[in-house]
Amino acid sequence: MSTIRYTVRPALRLGAILSILIATFFLVFDTEARGLFPEIRRWGGARPNHPIAILIASALLGMGLGSLAVLFWANRSRACAVFRLNTARVLSAFVLALCVPLVLVGPMPFTFLGLFSVHFSGQSPVTISELVWRFSTLFQEWPFWAFIFVALPVAYVFSSLIISGVQSRLVRVLLFGQVWLATYGAAILLFGFHRMVM
Repeated sequence: MSTIRYTVRPALRLGAILSILIATFFLVFDTEARGLFPEIRRWGGARPNHPIAILIASALLGMGLGSLAVLFWANRSRACAVFRLNTARVLSAFVLALCVPLVLVGPMPFTFLGLFSVHFSGQSPVTISELVWRFSTLFQEWPFWAFIFVALPVAYVFSSLIISGVQSRLVRVLLFGQVWLATYGAAILLFGFHRMVM
């Protein structure tokens, strides 16, 4: 791969359009239509989003989607090469999926890594048999299956597009950060901020 297939200007244009559309939808949803779906906004103690939070989250999500769409379009004719299994792509997808924001406790994201670490943490030292038991119970919980069948495949698509379509390592790192920020924005828009109850 000798050329960079990611171009900034189309990504910025598409990202701006998507950001405006997403912000418009959620601003209407959070004002005029809020009474129709109160359980969505209030689930788990979530506070309604402030319009400024909606604008920022929409910009994060829209710009991330714009970059990924441009990468996908630029590499549409070489899908086999883009999605071929590769150690770097698998590891990058694994890390990205572990760090994807699921919900927000206040402004802080709660990730799959956080869920799994809570599952395995305890007050006393853990024996090998208890560790095996905890790992076996993990298979019965929804976060594990959501990670395996949803987060990991989606993260693999993202990491493959970035690694295969971009030659510069710095730009790759920036795009991975942009994908993380896009998921953070999506979590804000979908679930709002949650209060931690001690």
